This record gives sequence, structure tokens and C-alpha cells, in this order.
Amino acid sequence: MRFILSALIALILSVGAALAQPAAPLDVDEAFALSVARDGETLMLRWTIASGYYLYRDNVRIIQGADALPVTISKGVTKEDPGFGTVEVIFDEAVATVTPKSGEPLRVDYQGCQDGGICYRPEARMIAPDTLEVTNAVSGFGAPAIADDSLAAAGIAIADDGGEASSILESSSVFWVTLSFLGFGLLLAFTPCVFPIYPIVIGMLGRQGERTNARRGFVLSTTYVFGLALAFAIVGAVVGWSGQNIQFALQSPLTTVAVAVLFLILASSMFGAFELQLPSAFTSRFAGRSGGGSLGSAGALGFTSALIVGPCVTAPLAGALVYIAQDGDWRLGALALFALGFGKGLPLIVMATFGAGLLPRAGRWMEEIKRLFGFGFIAMAIWVATPLLPLAMDLSLYALLLMVASVDLVLRISSRRAKMAGMGLTLVACVLVLGALDGSGKPMQALARIALRSTPPVQSDLAFTTTASREGLLHAFQVAGERAQPMMLYITADWCVICRTIERKVFPGEGVAAALEGVHLVKFDVTEFDAAAQSVLDELNVAGPPTMMFFDPARRERQGTRLIGSMGPSDLIDSATALKR
Repeated sequence: MRFILSALIALILSVGAALAQPAAPLDVDEAFALSVARDGETLMLRWTIASGYYLYRDNVRIIQGADALPVTISKGVTKEDPGFGTVEVIFDEAVATVTPKSGEPLRVDYQGCQDGGICYRPEARMIAPDTLEVTNAVSGFGAPAIADDSLAAAGIAIADDGGEASSILESSSVFWVTLSFLGFGLLLAFTPCVFPIYPIVIGMLGRQGERTNARRGFVLSTTYVFGLALAFAIVGAVVGWSGQNIQFALQSPLTTVAVAVLFLILASSMFGAFELQLPSAFTSRFAGRSGGGSLGSAGALGFTSALIVGPCVTAPLAGALVYIAQDGDWRLGALALFALGFGKGLPLIVMATFGAGLLPRAGRWMEEIKRLFGFGFIAMAIWVATPLLPLAMDLSLYALLLMVASVDLVLRISSRRAKMAGMGLTLVACVLVLGALDGSGKPMQALARIALRSTPPVQSDLAFTTTASREGLLHAFQVAGERAQPMMLYITADWCVICRTIERKVFPGEGVAAALEGVHLVKFDVTEFDAAAQSVLDELNVAGPPTMMFFDPARRERQGTRLIGSMGPSDLIDSATALKR
């Protein structure tokens, strides 16, 4: 027991250390602090650039009246920039000198980026030559502010399908809405997110001294699933009533860490650190006379289990929240998510009905099952935290977990079968370590490369232009139009957990770079989510990240190509292919 708990603590510390996140991007005036000094007739402009940030040298312009003034500026270094190609950038400090022609105010335009992070929109400052006071200008790069800067005014047309789930909701009857989301839920039932509720149901059916028959298994499990679906229905009703989308909170790194820690707590319970159960006052109220679980306690367990499976935000759930938040119908929202939750529990009902009679009475077998689920819960914690971990670190943690399980098995059970199973677990752990060391995160490919003595393939980086403002987005559409290119718009954020998975597993996917060849790639970053960002998302008919939109050269979104939430490389390839037709 001490060995298991010590290993569990080590894993908790490992995951916690790996989850440390870099600081959020600085305010533009902190990243690029501009000061002005006079040297005779010459003005000296100095940008103190924060560590990890750089300024585009060629984007510094100084205008007085209608004339651009000659500027002498510090030399920079050559950089391959994802948005502008080969450019000259300046780190640490940039100094520009200029001689004004008159006493009129000077306008200074410039733009910079966070190295490996976001790019700021073009900035403009006004300088009074007599007082050297620096104030904000209206807009960047000498472009005057326009009265109507909406996307529609710029000729950007949004398709009337907001994703698969929303399309079903808008075009179908209530019956088909219910049936569709029941099917979505059934598909979600076979994802790892639903794994934790299986031991709960097994424990509910296999109580001490009770042998559950098929009828009781069906009634208890159906009640449990009903409670689970009811919790989802309440979320749908609240979102529909309030008109707010909660997927921002569900995707945050804080929520991800909380869910991972919850799995680790569940694991420690499976290893005997404490007894995981509802409060005695609650269970005694609902306990049945026969000593088994009552319908009330089964429903309560199902309702609380939604706290575990709920944070798994997937494409159907994200699509449902998009529609519910925009439509404002709490009744339809409740019905759609109730069907989704009930669909998740259908396999549980089948298992409890047809498998309940096969379960033996409670005994040592349940202790072994608890131990097995304990290791499973730790694996789930790693799986949930993977988007926040350094690339391939999840494989190292899985390998460590398998090694611990192997040692635990051999120490507790002294048999030939146990030793063989321990050797098998150790072998799998070694393969996972190879995958981690290979850097690809794919153990079998690493083995194949070792066998063939080949080198890992070089992943092609997709060159995105990143913007966080309406002006930058309009400029990206302008660039795509000038090049007569179609455009892919990727709405993302640093706090979006699914986005991290997409950038690690979807963009480097086989065939993705080829499918996106010739497409202008733009990221709209909503990390600093404010009223301006919300306004842009409203015009795009987007609930939040991750969302991908595909526009033809005429700035029209191609019907049926939008991608919402979790996706695979094939989904992106299909949308990119449809865009080019």
C-alpha cells in the first residue's frame, strides 16, 4: 500500500510540475515601451522591448502631416516569421531617429510580436515635437478610422450552417433533435471520458450479500442514467435561458487541472486511502429495505457523476451549446442535452441488465477490480492533462504508471501468470518510453523506424498569420483577396485545451499541409477575451474556440465546411478540399 501511495504522490507531483503555464502576453505598452528624447533638431525614439518579444523593423513608420519622414533605425536580425515570411526583427531595444519638418505632431506606426506567441495589431502613437508627449492615435499604419468597420461591410459573408449539430437543430423537428443528440451521446459513451462511471455502477450492483438479477440491474442502471441525463438537461436549460455559452469555462486549463486532480483523488480511494461514498445521512435516507441500492440513491449517484463526465467538451456538445446559447430556447436546450446524457449511459444499462446476473457476490474480486480501476483513474488523469503537458510527456507518465503496476502485481501475487503479466507491462512501458524519446509521440512508429534504421520525418509547420483584433482580421482578408487565395480562419486561445490538442495532433497530421497548400492561414486569438473579441465572434456566428472557418477568395464562407470542437486530420482535409472545389 505504501508503495502504491508513494508512486501516486510522485505522479501527482510530476503532473503538477508539468502543468506550469507561461505568463499571459503583456500589454502592448509593457511589451514595447516607447519613450522620446531630443538631440538638437533630431528626435530619438526608443522602444524598450520586453524579453521574449520583438519589433518588426520594416513596420516602423513616422509620418508628419501627409509625408512619411526619413527614419534611421537600429539594425535587427533575420527571422522566418509565420505571418510575413523572412523579415528583420529587433529584440531588446530599438532606437529610431528622425528630424521633423515642422511643429506639427508626428505619427509613429509600429507592430511587434511575442516570440512563439501572439502578434499584436498595428499600433500608432502621436508625438508632440515641443513637449515630446506620447499619446494614442486612432489606428495603425496611417489608415484612417472608418465609420462602419463591421465584417459584413467589408463583404465577408458567413454561411448559414454553424456546424453539424447546429444545422440539425435548425432544420429538424424536435423528434429529430432528440434522436440526433441521443446518437451523439451514444458515440460519446465509447470515449475515455465515460470510463469513470463504470466502477460506480459495478459497485452499485455488486453490494455485499446481494446478487443482482437482470430486472433490478435494469431498473437501477436506468435510474442512474436518468439522473446523469437530468444534470445535463439542467445545464442545457441554464445555457438556453441565460443565452451564455459555458464552454469557455469547461475548456480552461484550470478546469482541466481540476478534473485531472479529481481522477487522482478517485484513484487514491480505489487504493484504500479513504472510502469514497455519499454522506451517511444521505444514503440512509435513500437506502432500500433489502440492503441494496434504492432508486433514489441510484439517481443521486447518476446526477453527481455528471460532474466527472461533463467537462469532456466534444464537437457535438460544443455544437449544442452554440445553438442553445444563440437560440435562447431553454426547453430545447434541456431536451437536447438530456438526450445527449442519456445516450452516454445506454451502454451502462445494457451492461447492468445483461451482465448483472454474471457478477459474483462481493468479495476479493471486488478488491482486485478496485485496484484495477485505481490504475485506470491515474491513466485518465494523465489523459485529461495531456494537452497541458510538454509533447510526449504523457507517454513517459504512462510508462511510469505501467512500471508501478507491474511491480505492484509481482509483489502481491506470487504466481507464474503474475510474473508473465508484469513482464508484459514492463515491455509495453519500454515501448512507450521509445515513443517519448523519439519525440513523435507515436510508439509504434518509433519501433518501425528503429527496425528500418530510418530517421524521424520532419514535420512541416503551417504558416499562420496571427491577430487578436478586428483590424488585423480585416487586413488578413484583404491580403487573401489581393493574392486571390482562399482563407482558413482558426479561432483559438491560450486557455483553450482542445486547441492545444489540435495544434499537436491535427496540424502535423499526414496530408494536412498538402490539403492547405495555397490557402491563406489566419489565427484569430481570443486569449484576452473582451467585448471587442465577443463582438467579432458574434458577427462570425461563432460561440468560441476551437472553430475553423473556410472562405473562398470572394470572402464567402464555404457551406458545410465549418469545424467546431474536437476534430481529426481527415476532417480538416475534407473541409480544405471542399474549399478548393
